[in-house]
Amino acid sequence: MGQDAGSGRYDDRVQRLRAAVEQIQVDSIITHCASTRIQNLLCVYESSGYCYKPDILTDFFDTLEEQVHYKRWYFGHYHQNIRVDEKHIPLLEEIVPAEDEWW
Repeated sequence: MGQDAGSGRYDDRVQRLRAAVEQIQVDSIITHCASTRIQNLLCVYESSGYCYKPDILTDFFDTLEEQVHYKRWYFGHYHQNIRVDEKHIPLLEEIVPAEDEWW
């Protein structure tokens, strides 16, 4: 099996997943990393000047941001407690209680 065949199956799976998430509404999204767009904003706050590079997962999260309606997106990969905005919340040491509406 060549690389093209594996890549084609992966692309097909990504396309099916993208189609499945259209117009989904959730309270929260919890992932290890953020979308590429948010990751680039975090680079601005990084005192060391280090910026994470986009990858296929962070690019896919860009698609999710456009298609899924959500209240909050929590992630922790960047080791920061800086709130990007009301919806995107990187966590390091902060403890965030689950909202009553989750249950």
